[in-house]
This record gives sequence, C-alpha cells and structure tokens, in this order.
Amino acid sequence: MQSDSVDQQDLMRTAKADEDNYLLYLHKREEARIGDALDERRILNVAIVEAPTAPALAEHNILLYFAFAFVLAVAFTVGIAFMTEYFDPTIRTPTKRWDCWKCRCWPGCRRMNPELCAPFFSDRPAQGGD
Repeated sequence: MQSDSVDQQDLMRTAKADEDNYLLYLHKREEARIGDALDERRILNVAIVEAPTAPALAEHNILLYFAFAFVLAVAFTVGIAFMTEYFDPTIRTPTKRWDCWKCRCWPGCRRMNPELCAPFFSDRPAQGGD
C-alpha cells in the first residue's frame, strides 16, 4: 500500500512538472510570436506599465484663474487711468496756463473775438452768469 502511494505521488509530481513545462512552453511561444510581429512592423519596444485613468480631482481650479484674471484686469485698468491722467496735456487752471505759455497775452486774440478769449486771458477764471 505504501509503495502504491509513493508511486502515485511520483506520478502526480511528474504530471505537475509536465504541466508547468507545457505552460512555460506556451508562454515562450506567445512571446516569440509577439516579438516576431514587432520586428516585422519595426517596433523596438512596447511596455504597458499601468492603464490610463482619469484623475479624480481637476488639476487646475477655474475659480482661481478667474480671480487672478480679475485682479490683473483691475490693476491694468487703474494703471491705464493713472497713465492717461499723468500724460493728459489739458490745461485746467490759469496757473498751468501761465506755466505752459510763459506769457500773459497772445497778440490779436482779444481783437478778433474778445468773448472767446476772455476766459483764457483774464487773471481769474471766468464765472458763469457775469
């Protein structure tokens, strides 16, 4: 009886080894077939590490981009407003007029149209209703 069980275990061990060899042969044959197909198409190396998946959370926050754009727009608008005010050539006060023209009268202006030239050549600004 014991010799039968030893023979049976030996046969099972041999069958298992033969099955492992057969599976190894199948695996090697499949690898060779894939290698031949890649060589035929001139592909050097193919490796798939992990299947691609979509990220669970967005990488960039759109609300943050809108806030950043708003801050930039406000800063740009304020900068443009100050720049146009700084470079505006308009004369607003009589003192500024005297600084720019460096003289008190322009010859012939009062003779041509005194009403039109009066606000520019008086010592004080013209007042409505006089």
